[in-house]
Amino acid sequence: MTAEDSALPQRHPLPAPSFPDRSTRDKVFAALEAARQSGRGSTLGLLFTDGYALSTVTVSEAIGDALNALIAANMVAVDGQQVSATVRLQYYAGCYFTSDRPELHRDRFADFVLGVGFATRNFAEMMPLRPGSSVLDLGCGCGVLAVLSAPLASAVMAVDINPRALAFTRFNAELNGFPQIETALGDLFAPVLSRRFDVIVSNAPYVISPASTTAIGTAVPASASVLPARHRHCLLPAAA
Repeated sequence: MTAEDSALPQRHPLPAPSFPDRSTRDKVFAALEAARQSGRGSTLGLLFTDGYALSTVTVSEAIGDALNALIAANMVAVDGQQVSATVRLQYYAGCYFTSDRPELHRDRFADFVLGVGFATRNFAEMMPLRPGSSVLDLGCGCGVLAVLSAPLASAVMAVDINPRALAFTRFNAELNGFPQIETALGDLFAPVLSRRFDVIVSNAPYVISPASTTAIGTAVPASASVLPARHRHCLLPAAA
């Protein structure tokens, strides 16, 4: 969170997703997989990605009898005969990831949780993982790096200062079949000072000032002079 975030209301008005029991998780996962593999995933794209409200009939045609499970998991809300997504759902690297919907309250609540973006994808492709490694995801957000680490790792710990982010991480971990992922609330390394990890990953916030007052430049600080030229980029104050 930034200084600007501190001026915003801290709590998002919608509850983070959660599974009330294992059977709900199993119904949701099975419905998502069936829709994706059968070609009905476009309906879920309209609902969860594009943000359209769809009729209960249309949604039920895509996911069968799993609508009540989506409601129980706080993934959708029903108003009369209309279904609206309360989370964003993305499929990346063989996993499903929920996050806050970008068109709903992104600039109004400090605990807003981002989903899978371009930077996340780049980072995920470069993670230096080896089988059996213990992994710390520092500033985990919705848990993308933690979840993608889980198949190879012996243990995964996800840390964030935002309780809502940890709720999304736990949900995404369980949704994708990795309930063993641990989460801890706190600032940076504070919750894990007594732990040791083989790999530490962190897709940390890197936009250090509002977009309206920054520009991409190529001036290189002295401390960055050891970097290859293609990596020598930094954010500079915009010209007045």
